[in-house]
Amino acid sequence: MKVIATRLGYYGAVLRNVDEEFEVNGSTDVGSWMRPVEAPVEAPVEAPVEADYSTMTKKQLHQLLGERGIEFETDANKPTLIGLLLESEGGTNG
Repeated sequence: MKVIATRLGYYGAVLRNVDEEFEVNGSTDVGSWMRPVEAPVEAPVEAPVEADYSTMTKKQLHQLLGERGIEFETDANKPTLIGLLLESEGGTNG
C-alpha cells in the first residue's frame, strides 16, 4: 500500500521526509504520521446524446464499452470498437 509521510518518521529503518511517498506492508503498518495515497479516480466517459465516436480515443472507447457491459477484444481496431457501440444502440454513426 502506498502512503505519504505527513511529518518526519522512520519506517523500515529509513527516515522518511514530509510528503515522501513510499510503500508499507499493509493498512496495519500505516502510522499516525502517514496517510494513504488515494488513487486518481477517472470520471466515467459519458457519450453525448448523439455521440461522435470517431473523435474518441481507443482508451475512451474501451472505457465506454466496459461501462455498457459490452464484451470486446482489447486489440480490436477503432472501427471495430465503434461498430460494437453502434450495434448496441441499434443505429449508425460517422
